Amino acid sequence: MRVCVFVVLSALLASRLPAREITLEQAYDLALESDQSVRIAWFESRKADLAPASALTRLGPSLTGSTRFDALSRGGSTGGRTDSGQSSLTLSQPLFDATVFPAYERGKLQSQSSRLEYQSLLREVLYGVTAAYYAVLEQERIIAVDQQTVELAKENLDISEKRANAGEVTRTDILRATAALEGDRRTMIESASTLDLNRNHLANILNLDPAKGIEVIEPKAANEALPSFESLLGRAYQKREDLRVQELAIAQDEQRRREVKAGYVPKVSANVTALSGSSSTNSGKNDSSSWEATLSLQVPFFTGGQREIDLKTAQYQINQTRLTYEKFKKTVQEDVRTAWVNVRTLTETIKALQAQVVAADQGYKDLQAQYKAGTATSLDVLDALKSLNFARKDLAVQTYAYQVALRKVEQVTGVFQEQRIKKVAP
Repeated sequence: MRVCVFVVLSALLASRLPAREITLEQAYDLALESDQSVRIAWFESRKADLAPASALTRLGPSLTGSTRFDALSRGGSTGGRTDSGQSSLTLSQPLFDATVFPAYERGKLQSQSSRLEYQSLLREVLYGVTAAYYAVLEQERIIAVDQQTVELAKENLDISEKRANAGEVTRTDILRATAALEGDRRTMIESASTLDLNRNHLANILNLDPAKGIEVIEPKAANEALPSFESLLGRAYQKREDLRVQELAIAQDEQRRREVKAGYVPKVSANVTALSGSSSTNSGKNDSSSWEATLSLQVPFFTGGQREIDLKTAQYQINQTRLTYEKFKKTVQEDVRTAWVNVRTLTETIKALQAQVVAADQGYKDLQAQYKAGTATSLDVLDALKSLNFARKDLAVQTYAYQVALRKVEQVTGVFQEQRIKKVAP
């Protein structure tokens, strides 16, 4: 039975063996090249770049044409039919529109804000790749621990069988050891399934075929010293693109208020219209043509209070955006604080877990030796094995969590993969 289970488990693990090796750096490049959200954000940035040019079109010339045809039929003794048609071509050239200038400045701010949002998204995508990549590494380490635990549980079962055959212990010890072994095997199978899901998730992020499988390579550990919280917070206030987007939102609202005010400044435009027409009656046909040029000045004297309403609305929006900025600034502070505390906590946690693993390993070995000598029970050995298994798994999980946490500090301070992002979004 045990041989069959091992064969099934080996086949399960073999079916999940990846076919392509990918380093973390390669994973970053693949994500930037193929991620759909990155492409969507790129198009949004390109659309925002058109905003300044769109504002300038208000001062551009326009050419419109129109045509009209009339038919009139009269009855009676003076009856007859009169057909007439007229065509016109009008060239309009705005000479002065005060709304163009604030609209143009707002368009530039919108373009700059969109580029910052694009860079912020790139950073989030790359951090997501990091988390998914290390999740695979972590699960591989957990499976390695599970395999060690299964081997140790099998040794305990062999010892119990030998002692039971010698009459030193009862059949209960064999049953306990068998139950523990099968439980550890089940855990290893579940871990292998989790690894399969983690690899599938990473493959989807990188837009690779999950069926072909991937194999991750352990990257170089990041063991940089943790700066002070104050220095990290200052860096975040300076580097975070999403915080700068909030600042630009205030400036955009201020330009929008200027645009509202400029809408009530007189506008000047010139128009040239060419007319041509013809009419026909029973007595003959008559053609005519003419042109006219006009210079118009539009002055809004009274708008029923709409101007005051628009200005108050714009000012309320500015105040609201400023409050949103202050609120988001506190969010940035909390992000940095959480990431900083997490790294500091994991640093000490890993030290404690390393000591715990050493102690649990030695304790298990001592109890196993005592059980062979008949001075310890099988329950003592199984409890020691569980403690060793938990300690090893916790150490594996926290070790990789520490690597992700270090990169989280870089992400929340706006410097994660800075050089790579500059190449993609200069």
